Parts: sequence; C-alpha cells; structure tokens
Amino acid sequence: MIKHIPSLMVLVLASLAWTPVAWGDFRTRAVQEALEYMAKKFGKEVAEEGAETVGKRLTRLAAKHGDEVTTLARRHGPKLLKVVEEAGEHGGEVVKFVSKHGDAAIWVVSRKDAMASFIKYGEKVGEAMIKHGSVGRQVIEAAGEPAARALCQLNKQNGRRLAMLVDEGVFKPKVPDEVLLPRNPLDEILRIIEKYGDKAMEFIWRNKGSLTVAVVLAAFLKDPEPFINGTRDLAEIVAESTVKPVAESAGKAVAESVTANPGLTSWWLVVGGALLTLLLLLVGLRFASKIWNWLQWLETVLEPCLNLSTVSIVIDMERALPVP
Repeated sequence: MIKHIPSLMVLVLASLAWTPVAWGDFRTRAVQEALEYMAKKFGKEVAEEGAETVGKRLTRLAAKHGDEVTTLARRHGPKLLKVVEEAGEHGGEVVKFVSKHGDAAIWVVSRKDAMASFIKYGEKVGEAMIKHGSVGRQVIEAAGEPAARALCQLNKQNGRRLAMLVDEGVFKPKVPDEVLLPRNPLDEILRIIEKYGDKAMEFIWRNKGSLTVAVVLAAFLKDPEPFINGTRDLAEIVAESTVKPVAESAGKAVAESVTANPGLTSWWLVVGGALLTLLLLLVGLRFASKIWNWLQWLETVLEPCLNLSTVSIVIDMERALPVP
C-alpha cells in the first residue's frame, strides 16, 4: 500500500494541474468562493468564457476596486465584470451604482449611450434612467444633468409630460423674447422642477399655453412659488402686461387731444370714451381668462384619453389661441 503512495500523489498533483481553475492565480479566498458560486449560479456564462479567465478578471477587478466587486459578482455574474471593465477609469463609480441599485443599474450601464451619459453627468443620470427608462434618456440627451436632477423628483406620468414639452421646444425663447428671458429658460424650468417636484410639473403642464408668452414665463421664473402654491394667478400677469400699456396709451392720447384743442368744451367726452374703452377691455380680459381656465380644466379631464400625438395637437392649438 505504501509503495503506491508516491504514484497516487503524482496523480493528484497532475489532476490539480489540469483543473480549469488555477487557484494559485487568485489572491483571496473571497475571490475563490465567489468564483465557485458563480460557476454554480451562472454556469453557462462561466463555461462559455472559461472559469480560469473569469477568475483572473475577477481577481484583477477586486484588486482595483475592492472586495465589493466579489460580492456583486456573486449576485450578477460575469455581466458585472463586463460593465465594470467597460467603464474604464470610472469602474469604481459603476461598482457603487450597481451596489446601490442592483439589476436596474446593470440595465442602465450595459447600454452604451446610457453609460456615456452616466460617465459624463454622474449617478443622478443613472437614477433618472432607472426611474423613467427611455423617456428619461431622451430628456437627458436634450437637456443634460439639470434634466436628470429634475426627473429624479418626478413620478412617471410627470416625467412623460416633461419629455413632451422638451420635445416640442415649448421653452425655447424666440429672438424678441431674449430681453425678457434668460438665455436658456429650460434650465430655469428644470431647476424649479428639481426644487418643487411633481407639484411644479403639474402647474407647468396645466399652464403650458400661458407660459409660452415671454412676459408670463419671465414672471414665473422670477418667483415661481406663489404661482405653484396658488396664491398668485398667471392671468394677473397677462392683464398687467395688456391693460397697463393700453391705459398709458389712452391717457397719452387724451392728453394730446386736450393739448391740441385747448378750447375744447366737451373734453370730458374724450375722457369718458377712454374710460369706457378701458372698462370694456377689462371685462373682456376677465371673460377671456375664464375661457382659458375652462379650456385648461377640460384638457386635464381629457388627458388620460390622449396619446402623445393628440397632446402635441392640443399644444399647437393653444399656441394659436389669442392670449387673454
């Protein structure tokens, strides 16, 4: 029996030399255990690449990014190694992101365009894409990091609404409006949404027609909270911007008429006519404001029945309506 011991030892050593995994290549027992677990749970993926190759990749990434890589590899398998490697110098950020959000994070960073946005703008972009999917990615591509921060504060319905408005270019100022508005009103809108969340987005959606008017949008951007909380009405801004210039013009016309005709005995008729005109204008504005509010209420009621193209038509119709 004893004489066979050397031969048996040779056979054991030979079999170890030919095992798929050269355990001496791996630095820690944690990596060994993770690889064994991966071989059981993700047998097909590990077998396709080879256990030894997977083990070496896992060892290298664990040495670079810490033991969290081995823990995540047990949960997500070889696909975790792939996304961390593809992130390059940002691999540590991907490890933290996947550790926090799990499979949803893997879905984000496994897409090349989403990975590029994640690397460029950071974790908030990834969180926004997890929450809003392809809709979030489209908004982020159009408006960058501010869009990601805003989307993180919105539910899915309001995320879709924001995507529609961004796609329509609702908040792109026209050349004459640049004096009243900041260079990029959309950035300001996104900051407001980031601060006030769904409540702000619902207000913006209800009043998207009115907010296309530069003077109204400028007032909202300057101090949005009273409008969002309902203590101030956009109709006031419309009235101020319309009635005040008309009143000033009427007063100037009366003054010029009296100056040009100092002997005019019925000058009070001119003043009375001007006042009557202003009164009718105020009544008309009030009536128009009520119609406008009614239309917005009707759109809110019908919204669940509208698809994206129908909403676009409604936006176009609102733009065509005369502003009260």
